[in-house]
Amino acid sequence: MASETPVRVFLKESSGWGDRAGRVAGSMGRALEGAAAGAAGTVGAAAITLAAAKIFDAATKARDFRRMLDENPDLQAHHDNDPRRFNVLYSSLRTFNPAFARDPVVSGSYMRRLVDSPLPGGILTDALSLRDKMPSPLHDAMARGLEAGVKSTLKRD
Repeated sequence: MASETPVRVFLKESSGWGDRAGRVAGSMGRALEGAAAGAAGTVGAAAITLAAAKIFDAATKARDFRRMLDENPDLQAHHDNDPRRFNVLYSSLRTFNPAFARDPVVSGSYMRRLVDSPLPGGILTDALSLRDKMPSPLHDAMARGLEAGVKSTLKRD
């Protein structure tokens, strides 16, 4: 019979480790496959959501643009004169301040200033600086809720 060397003792005591390691690796592989499938599903859902948002944005942009021209008929001449520049300016306004671009009166006023300006960048940065000062609908709703809560608490006292 072979003598008990430290290597033989180790191998005898560790028998089955390879099987256990194989089972663990298989479990990890299945878990990684599941995680990858989940990640792919999440990426796919995000891509669909992004595509839907882009389509919705394009549709609302066209609608807002038409409303602006309907409300400000004098701008049609500017559009007809240089449609590419007019469209670029409107797209920039919409990028810098979407709320202004959605409102036909405000966007018309800005477009009038933009088409008459040789350097419209300053006008657009003004629109950008005002964007951050405008409260969001979520902010307004939270403020109204807080106000109602304070009033109801004060009534109880």
